[in-house]
Amino acid sequence: MTPIQICQVLQHSHVGMSIRKSNWLFPTIESFHIVGLTLVVGSIMWFDFRLLGFAKRDSVVEVAKKMFPVTWIGFSIAMITGGFLFASEAVMCYGNIAFRLKMLMLVLIGVNGLAYELITHRNVKQWDVASSTPFGAKLTAVVSLLLWCGVICAGRWIAYAGNE
Repeated sequence: MTPIQICQVLQHSHVGMSIRKSNWLFPTIESFHIVGLTLVVGSIMWFDFRLLGFAKRDSVVEVAKKMFPVTWIGFSIAMITGGFLFASEAVMCYGNIAFRLKMLMLVLIGVNGLAYELITHRNVKQWDVASSTPFGAKLTAVVSLLLWCGVICAGRWIAYAGNE
């Protein structure tokens, strides 16, 4: 099956059709999606701002321990609800440039996070409580903040952007 055929099957599934035909289901799921995204972005921003030198009274490791459980809860909510939203409009999303940009930025966020974990975080014990974090940590924080802002904007534009 081609990707567009998979999207057609998904969109015409019982779940996809139920969400699409309901007057209240799509906006309810979308509201939970926004709550999940808010938890993710809010907790990640807190961590990123610590990497940039704000909130210096807590170590980077302490901020991560406090924020990342919230991040994973929000990510789980956003992924599940996002899957339902996608199922209801899979064909439209497949050809939508804003949706594609959002997905690309989410992949880049994963790559950025992986770079932080494998390169920068490896030496966290040396700079964890320092008021100034290394350049690599600051760079991953700036990239993260920019990409998350892009995800929010692209997500909002999905409803307005045309298909290819």
